[in-house]
Amino acid sequence: MLSPLFVTRRRPRLAWALPWALGAALLLGPTALTVAQPRATLPNLGGGVSLTLGDERRLGQQIMPSLHNSGLVVEDPLLNQYLADLWRPVFATARARGDVPDDMLQQFAWQLWLLSPKAINAFALPGGYFGFHLGLLASATDDAALASVLAHELSHVTQRHIARIIQAQESQAPWLIGAMILGAATIAASPDAGAALIVGGQAASIQNQLNFSRDMEQEADRQGLVVLSEAGFDPKGFVRLFETLQNANRLNDDGAFPYLRSHPLTTERVADMQGRLFSVPAEPNPVGDGAVQMPNPDASALLRVRAAVTASADEVDVLQGWSAAPAASGSAGRAIHTVEQWASDYQGALAAWALKRPDVAWTRLRQLMTEAATQSAVSQVLRETALGWLASPAKFEPIPAATVQAWVEAALADAQAGRRSALLLLAGYAASANSTVLDARRAQVVGALRTWLATHPNDALGWQLLARLSAQQGQALVALRAEAEAFVARELWQGALDRLSAAKRLIADAKTRFSEVDIAIIYAREKAVNQAMAFARSERR
Repeated sequence: MLSPLFVTRRRPRLAWALPWALGAALLLGPTALTVAQPRATLPNLGGGVSLTLGDERRLGQQIMPSLHNSGLVVEDPLLNQYLADLWRPVFATARARGDVPDDMLQQFAWQLWLLSPKAINAFALPGGYFGFHLGLLASATDDAALASVLAHELSHVTQRHIARIIQAQESQAPWLIGAMILGAATIAASPDAGAALIVGGQAASIQNQLNFSRDMEQEADRQGLVVLSEAGFDPKGFVRLFETLQNANRLNDDGAFPYLRSHPLTTERVADMQGRLFSVPAEPNPVGDGAVQMPNPDASALLRVRAAVTASADEVDVLQGWSAAPAASGSAGRAIHTVEQWASDYQGALAAWALKRPDVAWTRLRQLMTEAATQSAVSQVLRETALGWLASPAKFEPIPAATVQAWVEAALADAQAGRRSALLLLAGYAASANSTVLDARRAQVVGALRTWLATHPNDALGWQLLARLSAQQGQALVALRAEAEAFVARELWQGALDRLSAAKRLIADAKTRFSEVDIAIIYAREKAVNQAMAFARSERR
């Protein structure tokens, strides 16, 4: 598999996709009751059954722990960076257009999570939580096609479709909300049991109510198309995505396209989007925050390949096929001229690494780095891949110290410029046993990580890495606080309180005195976490 530090993914026993609101496992039948389910406090919807923004956020907070415990979440800094780079212009445009009002901006989470299944799927949970499957990234033909999914899902949230579904199903509202929460809990507790719940007329009936209506899909399409165009992406990306899904599903209806079930793709939807292309500029026309940088298309091609390899980490035959493909770089004196050749070579290197053939992987990666040296964005992806591999416990021929030092210096410059993937991969390398080359820059890396977390407190992986680095430096109290913050970032409140309680015991038992500031932080964070947990469990009054 890929470096365990930087592709954190536990393959669950069931890899079928989570549909919108995790509602595929629905009302519990008698056989499913053998799985113990946590009791959920549902928002009190009152007579009008209308969800406030706070209600939606609380509902999402009740679902998210089951998602985190499901083993589906992927922590890969490069792929997370890719999603963030696509999301940034889309969200900035929606905000500039007034689609995201101030109260929604402040009350919703706006969190993106990458999930491991190969199925082509994406979903929006109540409260501004979004999930995107590796299969979706791997299948997208270009940035605009993938960004169209982000714009579409964002439009579902900004148009309050979740609240409107519950409003429309007033008599079924408690069942609908319970289906979301209990379905998510069932997947986490027993994926096999969750699969069994799909069958049965009552479950199917509730699923149909959870799926978006044709009007809502059309509204999200139209809104998303405008956002996509004004964000600077090719609006035809919407149509290319539809065509890809339509053609692939026509050839293979084996359940690999759950996105088409929760977001039905009809001929009318495709025709509507094709017709509406005439209402938006033929060329990308970015508005709003002009400083938002767009992803580099060549680097994006490599990252979509990375998604495909990561999603196939358990499929040895597939990996062997990719690894065995001849390298285009350096062959017969021919330099690489196309992004397809870069992507193919990168895929072969990643596949060799996943097959635990590190020397083969390094040979292919370093050859590709030489061939693509003049392409800054591609080189950035390759360099960060190398840093992830350096942090791995895998055994391979040593890389020259001068080469590693050059990678570190370049990545540190990127990190200080605000690139998250470079920072976290550097921090992971610094926390590994192989990082003697980094010793001269270790303090700078830790300082940059602290600065990043001060302005991005919801970065769970960042906090985890700070905890490791702090523990290595003998800063036990700081490490416990960082572990607690990682739980807070995932809204796993009890886990955060457990780590803060451990920090308080350390303070009480310590033979040496901790600083007053560090002690005050622990007690202040415990109070804040208790308040957040109370809000998540509260009913609307």
